[in-house]
Amino acid sequence: VPFFVRAPGRLRSGGDHDTNAAQIEVNPTQLEIFGAKNPEGVPVDGVSLVPLLNGNAANWPDRTLFFQQTRPDPQGIDEPRLFTHCAARSQRYKIVMAAANKNELYTKAIGPEETELFDIEKDPGERNNIAKEHPGIVGSMRAEYESWFRDVTRGINPPARNRLGAPEANPTTLTGQDLRGPRAVRAPWNHHSAERQRNTEPDGFGYWEVEVVRAGDYEITLRLGAVDQEKAALKEGSARLQVNHVSREQPIAKAARAVIFRLSLEPGETRLEATLSGQRKDGQLVSPFFVDVKRLGEV
Repeated sequence: VPFFVRAPGRLRSGGDHDTNAAQIEVNPTQLEIFGAKNPEGVPVDGVSLVPLLNGNAANWPDRTLFFQQTRPDPQGIDEPRLFTHCAARSQRYKIVMAAANKNELYTKAIGPEETELFDIEKDPGERNNIAKEHPGIVGSMRAEYESWFRDVTRGINPPARNRLGAPEANPTTLTGQDLRGPRAVRAPWNHHSAERQRNTEPDGFGYWEVEVVRAGDYEITLRLGAVDQEKAALKEGSARLQVNHVSREQPIAKAARAVIFRLSLEPGETRLEATLSGQRKDGQLVSPFFVDVKRLGEV
């Protein structure tokens, strides 16, 4: 499919269009291309890009797209917060709601007076904040964002849990994005950050809120990077894993790329705690950047 979405949320197809789009368009586009139907009762946020790919942008809607990131705060709480570290953009305008103090990024709600507004068509680099000149646009886009936020968070009962052993998602990989606890915010939140920490010292420590969907034997792999990456080798130390009341510990061999545990788990909501020692000069424990969980015995 000859298209790509480029930041900040615009799609270029064949050099003909510069259109507001995002990754949510991928699924409906694939469904239309392959002649498949969306499962009944499953809402679709995006729209098919097929008209754009065919060179027909005449009826493309001017939509507003929404962006929000949540990370653990100093108390380890990781829950979506209204008007906090978020943005919304239409074809022409973009509002940004983010605290100036990086220590408040994930905790401070941004009011109308602190909301930034950019004319993306004239100022794609977002250098000129025009919020004071256009308070009506700021207000209407904030209202759209609030409506979206309340819709996508409806029915969420924190904490949101990663499901382990589900037939539709086996294996599952836990990452630093979902890590919780007071030191969780120090963990890398993307692959670039993980690589940077591997070249210095790993950081971040906490636990994952999970739900074991099916009882059975599981293989759980702890790693700081891809198993076949030489730079992702672990230092000697020990690895510990605890899921509910099941606890295991084993030494980390020199230059090992990963540590693998095998254990039996019962279904239910619980926490998964995985820790590595010997990885930092100051002796602090760290959590692995990636934890692969696979229920064994699948056909």
